[in-house]
Amino acid sequence: MPAIIVVDAFWGDSGKGKIAAYVAQKHKAAYAVRAGTGTNAGHSIYFDNGDTIQTHQLPCGWLHPQTQLRVGSGVAVDPELFFRETDQYALQGRAKVDFLA
Repeated sequence: MPAIIVVDAFWGDSGKGKIAAYVAQKHKAAYAVRAGTGTNAGHSIYFDNGDTIQTHQLPCGWLHPQTQLRVGSGVAVDPELFFRETDQYALQGRAKVDFLA
């Protein structure tokens, strides 16, 4: 199974979330995985119609409706923030959110 991994050497503001969201949409990604860290400055996605999506805990690859979310081991999770984001974007019924051990 092929994989596309978005990585860079910066700590933030480099556009990883935007790239991951684009790649997930374009390739109909099976999974969007958050790995390595905890909450961050945020991923912001801006749409032509003026809508904006901002997350701090969730990877933006879930924009494709069939993409499942995964959170890797070792990621610091703020449960309140995590569930607020899954509720805000109605992901509880739309995407499967698992914590990988």
